[in-house]
Amino acid sequence: MLILAANPAESGQLRLDKELKTIRQELKSEAKYRDRFQLERRVAVTTKDLHDIIVNYQPDIVHFCGHGVIIDATTNKAVVDDATITTGRGADLAALMTKVHTEGGIVIEGENGALTIIDETALAELFALVPTIKGVILNCCYSQIQADSLLKQVPVVIGAPKAIPDENAIVYSRGFYNALGEGKDLEYAHQAGMNAIVLNGLQAGGGPVFNKA
Repeated sequence: MLILAANPAESGQLRLDKELKTIRQELKSEAKYRDRFQLERRVAVTTKDLHDIIVNYQPDIVHFCGHGVIIDATTNKAVVDDATITTGRGADLAALMTKVHTEGGIVIEGENGALTIIDETALAELFALVPTIKGVILNCCYSQIQADSLLKQVPVVIGAPKAIPDENAIVYSRGFYNALGEGKDLEYAHQAGMNAIVLNGLQAGGGPVFNKA
């Protein structure tokens, strides 16, 4: 299992350390079937890192946590998570999305240090190089566009059509990986993650969506 995290400058701070700790705790410390899981973790992932680790590690499951972006139809400006980016490098995101013909998706740091959006077609082509991948979890805002594209190459992809509050993402991961560590399949684990959000009194609609090819 490959866990990837990205929190580039100008995109706002997420509690990714807590989400990563939660995943490890549920799979390695408390899981009934913890010996089945081999975890590989990468933080501050850039576009180059993403390519190299996917190709070299050949994972079965990929989990990505970080930021997502969408164009606000009213202002025509880029919105990262729930905040409009109007200054600095982030101001170019709307133009970049137009260039790659996408309405939104995952944001990471490019080789020049600037915020960049992951092109969904290029991402699907990358994952096509790794036939071992059985599932992808995109636990970040506005990632459904990438999820739809990845479904051409991966049997199960979990993505989010809307913004996900930070706490929801953490609680979802706790429920999801608790179930996975107990031997449940990806669909059951997703249902457990969504239930954990509701049980904790958090925003019921603020979570990812299960997609199966």
